Amino acid sequence: CVICLTPHRDIMVCNRSTLGSGSPTLVRRDGQRLVWKTGGNVCLAWQLEGKQCTQHHMCSGCKSTSHGASRCPRASK
Repeated sequence: CVICLTPHRDIMVCNRSTLGSGSPTLVRRDGQRLVWKTGGNVCLAWQLEGKQCTQHHMCSGCKSTSHGASRCPRASK
């Protein structure tokens, strides 16, 4: 999950406020969108597949610019 970094993939219903590790999540759902808690949209193509668009990209789990959530070392296995 792009929100909580656990193995489930249903981000449309995830409302967790912590990662699997217990750290606070960095993103949240806003209706049908995913947004950073500090403001701004999250690019799902980058988080899930590493595909970039014209936006600035950071991992939703650790804010690294080198990978998306699907490759985050903080993710639960």
